[in-house]
Amino acid sequence: MGKKRCYAFRKSYDLIPAKYQASFRNEMRSAMNNCTNAAFYNRMNRGVPVPTVEEYEDMLKVFASYRIKAKFDDEHPAEA
Repeated sequence: MGKKRCYAFRKSYDLIPAKYQASFRNEMRSAMNNCTNAAFYNRMNRGVPVPTVEEYEDMLKVFASYRIKAKFDDEHPAEA
C-alpha cells in the first residue's frame, strides 16, 4: 500500500527557540481543543489522532505566529 498522510510535527516544533516552546505548547493545545499534555505529545510525535480540518487550520496559524512554516511528517507507512 501507499503512504498515509501523517500529521506529526516534531521537526517543525524543534525549529522554535526553547524560550518560546512553553507558550507555543499552550497555544497549540488551545488550537487542538485544549487537549491534555499526553495528547499533545502523541500528536506532535506520532500524528495521532488526525486533526479535524478546523484544528489543522488553527495549528497552521499557531506555527505562522512563530514564523515557522509547518512541515508535517510523511514518513509513516499506511496502516494495514
